Amino acid sequence: MARHVFNRIREGMVAYHPYFECKQDALGKLGFPSYQKCTAAIRMLTYAIPGDLVDEYIRMSESTCLLSMYSFCKAVVTVFGPEYLREPTTADTERLLAINAKRGFPGMLGSIDSFSSVCKACRRPLATSTTRDITLLMKFWEVMTACLIMHNMITEDERDNSIYDQWFDFQGENVEPEQPPPATFDQFVHFHRELRDWRTHVQLQDDLLEHMWTHIGN
Repeated sequence: MARHVFNRIREGMVAYHPYFECKQDALGKLGFPSYQKCTAAIRMLTYAIPGDLVDEYIRMSESTCLLSMYSFCKAVVTVFGPEYLREPTTADTERLLAINAKRGFPGMLGSIDSFSSVCKACRRPLATSTTRDITLLMKFWEVMTACLIMHNMITEDERDNSIYDQWFDFQGENVEPEQPPPATFDQFVHFHRELRDWRTHVQLQDDLLEHMWTHIGN
């Protein structure tokens, strides 16, 4: 996600719900800013992890991370849903038909994915549904819908119409992959330990985030 897309979502959250505003408590101590709450929500949605796995990185408690995520999803659906969940216009339909025709699929408008079946499953009545089941289904629907909206926002931002005019003739020459010699057992154990090292994992995540924001986000 580019930085300007993140800031657009964050600004929409702040304008919609006072929960994302940075406020002071009775002692004059500042609360968590919108950057912190939105980052916690997006990380939980991106990596599909519970709140207790981001509390140390975000410096917020597990309960606050969960509340931030649910509030974030509700706000995303309300603020950006009318724009990014709308029915396709005539221009959208013509563009998709032209793209798919160039790819060799004339007349194809879209593809079948699992999200539609998930949404249909959410609408089915439960035989022994309780208030808790309905609440969980509503939260699940809000989370899935928020993820779909942000996916559409990122796709719209990163879409390059000129890429559809490029065929295999413009992809450059084939590259012969290099085949290194097989690793020894000691090297394998060393590589395995490096892959399982959580400090290296966190550092690679931070480096990748900085790289993306430096070269793509700006």
